[in-house]
Amino acid sequence: PPMPKHARSPAFPPKQAERKKKVMPLIDESKLLPFQREGVERGVQLGGRILIGDEMGLGKTVQAIALAARYHAEWPLLVLCPTSMTLPWCEELEKWCPWLRPGDINLVRSHHNGALREAPVTIVSFGLITNGNEKERLMSNVAAAGFGVVIADEAHYLKSKDAVRTKLALPVLAATRRCIMLTGTPALSRPSELFTLVSTLRPHVPQWAGWTKFVERYCNARKLFVGRGPPRLDVSGCTNAAELHELLTRHVMIRRKKDEVLTQLPAKRRQRVLITLATS
Repeated sequence: PPMPKHARSPAFPPKQAERKKKVMPLIDESKLLPFQREGVERGVQLGGRILIGDEMGLGKTVQAIALAARYHAEWPLLVLCPTSMTLPWCEELEKWCPWLRPGDINLVRSHHNGALREAPVTIVSFGLITNGNEKERLMSNVAAAGFGVVIADEAHYLKSKDAVRTKLALPVLAATRRCIMLTGTPALSRPSELFTLVSTLRPHVPQWAGWTKFVERYCNARKLFVGRGPPRLDVSGCTNAAELHELLTRHVMIRRKKDEVLTQLPAKRRQRVLITLATS
């Protein structure tokens, strides 16, 4: 697909520094649905560090953009997302932030991108911090660039505390003042998958101040002896779920399901699309 116009040119317009000093307007939040505005306000209440866990199709992206825009004085903004979502993120930023100009979105396509300190918005894919021999160098440069706001889309990509991309990305998320995580599946199958996210967003909550304490309380952690090797810790269980849900809701997460906001959603639209198939 063609690249969005704001991501095409690596060259920045003249007087870029002067434009950075100007106060950029917020997005038009009147176009958001009521529950989306509620998500933005909850993010502000939590100091810009929030896990938005709404079900798919409820507009997590626009909520994240609106919340990030509330803190535009602290930009540059970093967006971490799957490779397949880099161009859609460019398009959504263009749509909701019309004050962004050509060159304001830096779509990083290699480990050697050198414009991290210049563009108001930088987009980095999880693919770049998973593969390649210079992924550590890239994330070191990202950490040094001084991003004030970060959005981590599909944050469940960082669920494994032992994965390379998790080890490289979480220090950046932890150090950034405002961190907005998005995932329609906060815990794909078990509470243990929440630990990396919530401990990064709110490290001082006592219940998840440490991995062992968290899994013993909420994951029914137990030692398994397999063969003659050392025991391994099984954290696939779930205990004290109601308590964990209350803590998540109070400290870090907002989550709405479609049936909870059905009356606020626009009517379904059906469209017939004719596709011409090539014949061999």
